[in-house]
Amino acid sequence: MAEEQKTETTQTEETKSGKVVFESQEDFNAVITRRLAKEREKFADYEPTKAELEKLRQEKKEREEADLSESEKLKNQIKEKEDLIASLTIYKDKQEEWERRETEKIEQAMQDLSDEDKDLVGSLPLDKRMSMISKLNPSNLEKPNPPTSKSFKIRDDKVPTPQEYMNIRMEYGPGSPEARKARELIQTNS
Repeated sequence: MAEEQKTETTQTEETKSGKVVFESQEDFNAVITRRLAKEREKFADYEPTKAELEKLRQEKKEREEADLSESEKLKNQIKEKEDLIASLTIYKDKQEEWERRETEKIEQAMQDLSDEDKDLVGSLPLDKRMSMISKLNPSNLEKPNPPTSKSFKIRDDKVPTPQEYMNIRMEYGPGSPEARKARELIQTNS
């Protein structure tokens, strides 16, 4: 320890302002390397301890299962499967609702397309259809919204129209940062 302090003081020099100045980059790197090694020593046993804890948890679970009767094991497995089915059912219901809403929007947007274009759009996955419709018939999606009141508000080009917002959601996903930003712009300017 005393040797380290001696080498450190020979490699560095204190200025009047109290800052330490290193004579070379190698001296600085050596000091940093020693400090990093000390920090690594503190957490050297983390991975083995974590693995040992996981092993103990697994052994405990096996002992508990061994203590249970066969029928209790089966009941526990059935309960786990039922919980999984319930969570998947909720997800499936939300997915079906989203698909229903998107299908309605797509059908409305496809009204002005030719039969050939409708077949092309119909062959695509649901999440890609709106972008294809906008490519085939952009005028269908970019109809200006008529003013709803006597006080006509000039539209800010940075604020997306509802159809542009839907296109953003279709392209990037409903929870994407782009969709959130577009939704915030619409809410603040309405």
